[in-house]
Amino acid sequence: MKLNRSVWIALFALLVIALVGMGMVMYQTRVGPNAGGDSIRYVMTAANLGDGHGYTRTSGGGEYIPETGFPPFFSLVLAVVGIVSSDLFAVSRWMNAILFGLNIFLVGFLIYRNTHSPWPSLIGASLVMVTRYQVVIHSSVMSEGLFILLMLITLYGLSWYLDTYRYSILITTAIFVAFATLTRYVGFALLATGAAGLLLLSSTSWKRRASDIALFCALSFLPVLLWLRRNSSVGGSMTNRQWIYHPMRPEVLQGYITVVANWVVPPIFVFTYRLRLVLVAVTGFLGPGIYLFRRIKPVWKTRELDRRQFFSLPWLLMMFMAGYLGVLIINSTFLDAATTSGAPARYMSPLYVTFIVLIVLTIYWNVVESPVSKIINILALLLAVFVVIFKAQPTLELLRDPEPNLGYRGFGVSFPYLLDALEEIDPSRTLMTNNPELLYALIERPAYMWPIYYDAYQLTYNEDFDKAVDSARELMKSGGVFVVFGKPEEYEMRIVGLLELEPLTITDVAIIYSYPDAAKQ
Repeated sequence: MKLNRSVWIALFALLVIALVGMGMVMYQTRVGPNAGGDSIRYVMTAANLGDGHGYTRTSGGGEYIPETGFPPFFSLVLAVVGIVSSDLFAVSRWMNAILFGLNIFLVGFLIYRNTHSPWPSLIGASLVMVTRYQVVIHSSVMSEGLFILLMLITLYGLSWYLDTYRYSILITTAIFVAFATLTRYVGFALLATGAAGLLLLSSTSWKRRASDIALFCALSFLPVLLWLRRNSSVGGSMTNRQWIYHPMRPEVLQGYITVVANWVVPPIFVFTYRLRLVLVAVTGFLGPGIYLFRRIKPVWKTRELDRRQFFSLPWLLMMFMAGYLGVLIINSTFLDAATTSGAPARYMSPLYVTFIVLIVLTIYWNVVESPVSKIINILALLLAVFVVIFKAQPTLELLRDPEPNLGYRGFGVSFPYLLDALEEIDPSRTLMTNNPELLYALIERPAYMWPIYYDAYQLTYNEDFDKAVDSARELMKSGGVFVVFGKPEEYEMRIVGLLELEPLTITDVAIIYSYPDAAKQ
C-alpha cells in the first residue's frame, strides 16, 4: 500500500475515530471499570504473576492454587502493564481503552486495505465505535478486547500472506493465533480459519499448501498444547470443565438470537422481533451472497479466483464466523452447562466486529459493481450514516450514568455501608463466602468458597459435601467469618444451619455470620 496523500488522510480520520472511542471508554469508566466474577480471577492471577507466584489464584488461607479455569494471556499482559501501577483495576481501565482504540482503527484499516476507499472504512470503524456493547466490554476487566485485537491482526496476517506468500508473515500470524487462543479458547476458530484459508484460497501447489498448513497449525497449537498439559499436571484436567452432553437451554439460545437481532436494527426502533431477524438475515446473507456469486461465477470459466489485493479477507471472515459459531455451540452443548443469560452478548462481541467488516466490504463491492453504482452509492452512504447515528443513541445513554454498569465494583459505590461492614472484619480472621470474587472486588481479600453441593458447570453432585461442611465448621469455630451475598435461599440457610452460625451483621444485600463463640473474639 503506497502512502500517498489520500491514504494519509484516511489513516488520520481513522485515528480520530479511534481516539474518540478511547475517550468514550475513559469517560464510561470514570468511577472505575466494570468487574464481574471472571474479572476478579484475571486480576488476582495477574497480581500473583507480578508477585512471582506464577499463574495462581489465592485461596482464603493465603494458599496459592494453580489457576486452570482461564487461559493465561490476558492476565499475563495485565501483569506486564501492571508494572507501572499496583492498582490493576486502574491499569485495566487504561489498557482496555487503548485496546478499543486499536480495534476501531484496525477495523477501518482492514476495510481500507480491501476497498482502497476511505468512506467504507470510516463507516465500519464508526459502527464499532458507537455500538453500546462494544463500549461495555471495553469498559470491563475482561479479555474480549484483547481477543478482538488478536483476531483482527490474525485476519490481516492471513490476508497479507495469501497476497505475498512470505513465510515471515505466516509464522508471525501463527504466533498471534496462539496468543489469541491463550486469551480465549474460542481462538481455536482462528486456527481452523487459517488452515481452511491456506487450503482453499492459496494459489500455490498442493505440496506448498500442505507444508504451510502443517507449519501454521504446529506454531499455533504447540503453545496451547503446552499450556493444557501444564493444567493437566497441576490441576488434574486441562480446564475446569468436563465433556458432558447437555442441550443448550432455551433461554440461552434465545439470548443468542436476541443479540444477533439487534446487530442491524438499533434497539431504539420498536421493531418486532421477527422483523429484526428478517433484516439481519437480509443484511447478513443477501449482501455476502451476491458478493460470493459475483466472485465464484468467473471461477467456473477461468478456474481462478479474483486475486485483487486482500481478495481473501471476505472469505476468511466468513470462515471464521462459521468456526466461531461452531465453537460456541460446542461450548454451550458439551462444556459449559452454566452459561448465564447475559453471556451471549459477551460471547458474540468478537463475532459482531467481524460481521461489521464483512457487511461493509460486501455492500461496498456490490454497490461499486452495480450498473447504477453512483445512485446506489449515495443511498448506501446515507443509510450507513443513518445507522451510525441511531446506534449511538443507546451508547450516549450508557455514558450518562456509569454506575449501573460497574458490576461487582459497583457494590462498594451503591452500598457503602456494606463496604464499611466488610472492612471492619479483623484481617486475621479467615473468610468464607458464597461469592469469593465479589468479596475480593470489594475489599481485595481472598476467601474460601463455601461447601458446594451441586456443580452447575459439570452437572454433578459433590461426593465430599459432608467433609466440606465439617472443614468449614472447624474454620468457623477457629474464628472464621462467613459472608452470604444476596437474600439467603433455602439451600444457603441449610448450610448456615449445618455450620451452626449466627448473624454478626445484617444488611439488605449481605449477611455476615460467625460461630457464636468466635463472634466474641
